Amino acid sequence: MKSATIAIAVVAATLIQSVYAADAQGAANVELVKTYVRAVRVATFGNNPDQDLRPVAEKYVSEDYVEHTYPMDRPGREGYIQMMLKRAAARRNPPASSNATAPAAGVRSLDAVLSLKERYMSDGEYVIWATELPGPDPKGQPTMSFNMVHIVNGKVTEHWASG
Repeated sequence: MKSATIAIAVVAATLIQSVYAADAQGAANVELVKTYVRAVRVATFGNNPDQDLRPVAEKYVSEDYVEHTYPMDRPGREGYIQMMLKRAAARRNPPASSNATAPAAGVRSLDAVLSLKERYMSDGEYVIWATELPGPDPKGQPTMSFNMVHIVNGKVTEHWASG
């Protein structure tokens, strides 16, 4: 129920404007997260994620990073790097049994991922963003994903996602 309430609040706030921040620090954190998300996407959708992702992670992700949604083989930043490299490899080489009609199935190129519609909002150290994914849900409505990160000292320390 709490997740649904947060999701509804995000959508309601984003209908008013694409970026909302309660204070100057929140606005700075939104800009940091937007830059981080773009850099991660460029690194993981580019030609050489094995080489490109590490400098991005070292710049934006804390050593004691905690992932609350996706499984990681190792804790911290190193676990984050390995998780993202696995996700990048799966995107480039999806298993034959993958569901090609899943909403994110169309997001396989850097151009596609950089053109996604997103809305950001912040409350101090927490930044939430909603991403409209390609392809409607079974009822013809846009499909959305939600992410939230906790920023401490200019680094992403925690991440939650809608799945």
